Amino acid sequence: MRRINYDVMGLHEVSPWVESARGSKLALGLVYFVDELVSAVLKAPADVVMTPSGTYMYSTIHKPFEDPLTNLGVTYPATVIPIIVSYPVHEPESLFLHLIIAHELGHSAIAEHNLDQEVYGRDPDPTATRDTLNLAVAEYVSHEGGTPAAARGRLRVILRNWLTELICDGLAAGFLGPSYLFTAAAFGAPFHGPEPSETHPPLTLRTHLLIEQLTSWGWSSLIESAVPETHAWILDTSTRPQQAGHRTYFLRLEEAIRRLSTAIEDVVSTHLGAELFRPDAHAPNADELSALLERDILPAQLLDRSAAPRRSIILAGWVHAFAKHGDEPVSLASIVGDRDQQRFLTKALEMSVVLERWTTL
Repeated sequence: MRRINYDVMGLHEVSPWVESARGSKLALGLVYFVDELVSAVLKAPADVVMTPSGTYMYSTIHKPFEDPLTNLGVTYPATVIPIIVSYPVHEPESLFLHLIIAHELGHSAIAEHNLDQEVYGRDPDPTATRDTLNLAVAEYVSHEGGTPAAARGRLRVILRNWLTELICDGLAAGFLGPSYLFTAAAFGAPFHGPEPSETHPPLTLRTHLLIEQLTSWGWSSLIESAVPETHAWILDTSTRPQQAGHRTYFLRLEEAIRRLSTAIEDVVSTHLGAELFRPDAHAPNADELSALLERDILPAQLLDRSAAPRRSIILAGWVHAFAKHGDEPVSLASIVGDRDQQRFLTKALEMSVVLERWTTL
């Protein structure tokens, strides 16, 4: 009976995936944009099934049932990578929140390309990192008990979890630019703060690295000029100290991560290559897209009759939304709640793709 119950639970888990594969509840513009994300972030053919989840969270499953099939001696299909991405069932039309999908696809990119190992390989000071982890082990044993060997194994798992999340953040920010910073601030702040966990680094550290990366890629002046008040709040968030309590070993892990921050940025930049979104790719179209949005004209086609770049549509949409709702942190809630504006932008993404494909026939 227990085995039957287990199998039924597995079937129950799969049922929403099958239903979502038959017909997506997401707008076509977002479906097209996910295809772009797969090409840029994963760099491999993939079949992404977007499925709603009752849990108000985004999550991903890379190659579902890979372990059971391997245990049965069945070769996993190698043609197209299946990926299940869950999104909050309450948010089917929230384009701005759905940018987190870029982060979720980062998990598959790490699995396929071993990006975490690349970061370790570029550690600028392996000796210092090893010394930091030795100190973390001693603190873990002191507070949690157990043997040094067990503590070291546990801390390595936590460090890898943190590194994975930060690489995913970097990939999303590298492809989306400031749009991802705004999305992360809107979605992450209500759920996370300076408190760490074994699966995720504190939001303060994540925000700090995002700002460092976007600054390195040349986005600071645009963010500061477009949303000075919100930028100041995000910057203040990034400077708040981690609240680890008695678990001081989390502080050591943060030290190790900060030492790896340049390696994370380098690996992300190398992986994205030409797909790294920089200001010089957005600036030529920024004013024109802004003028279209101010007049409620679909920002899908530019004056030269070319298709507007999708990432620039989204970034211009964020800037326009702040101008509409106000440049203050509390406006983030109003912006993501403005479903009409996000439906408008999603339609712009769709028509931009249609125009681009039409003109290349």
